[in-house]
Amino acid sequence: MYKIIFFDLDGTLLDEKKEVLEESKMAIEKVKKSGVEVVLCSGRQKNAVERYKRIADTGRYIISTNGAEIYDFEAKKVILEIGMDKNASKWLCEIALRNKYLLRVDTKIARYINNLKYRINDEILLEEDIEKFIDNNQILQISIGTKEEKEIDQIIKKLKGMLAVKIINKYYVTFNGISLWIINVANEKVSKGNAVLYLCQYLNINSKEAMAFGDGKNDISMLKAVGCGIAMGNASMEVKKVAREVIGINEDASIAKALNKFIIK
Repeated sequence: MYKIIFFDLDGTLLDEKKEVLEESKMAIEKVKKSGVEVVLCSGRQKNAVERYKRIADTGRYIISTNGAEIYDFEAKKVILEIGMDKNASKWLCEIALRNKYLLRVDTKIARYINNLKYRINDEILLEEDIEKFIDNNQILQISIGTKEEKEIDQIIKKLKGMLAVKIINKYYVTFNGISLWIINVANEKVSKGNAVLYLCQYLNINSKEAMAFGDGKNDISMLKAVGCGIAMGNASMEVKKVAREVIGINEDASIAKALNKFIIK
């Protein structure tokens, strides 16, 4: 019997309109009534994940910023927080600002952005001097985006020799009519998989009694960490290869069907 379930958001629990299917909400409610803990595990910043926690009516815990933070909403406390090295953070931000790349900076309070034309949620315009900003805030994740993949690859090459940070994922995305290559960079200890294992241990749950749903490269560590890793039909082959099960796409009621199969029935 599974005791805890982890859901990625984008491409998994959310459809292409960034909404949670009604079938998924109903199945999650049944799962919770059976005593199973339901946790959102996303690359999004905490405030953005909290919004979907309310919409999907999941459990008390969320994992945000690709595993850099775990928060307990009932106790109103941070369970885990892994910040980035300040010197590495300054180096990354300076590269992005100097070259006029997209820059997103996740702190435990909010997500900041250097240009509002890239704004997709509730990001705050980053106007403060970057060195002072980093000195005064705990940085959990930095995202850099460019139109040219080769520019991102040059940053990746330089990052490989830098201690204490790692690239969580690299992806191509279109939003607000703009297409960009983006990398997310965090502390070398950060991953969804590590956060899942940490929360399981915190709750005294064997990770083999955990289930996870995901679709992206940053979900691979999470799918490997649990007893039953489930890949969405819209996931890449790299993700599907590590999953125990592959279900339908995020546009269909695939998650509800899987929960009925493994938990509810």
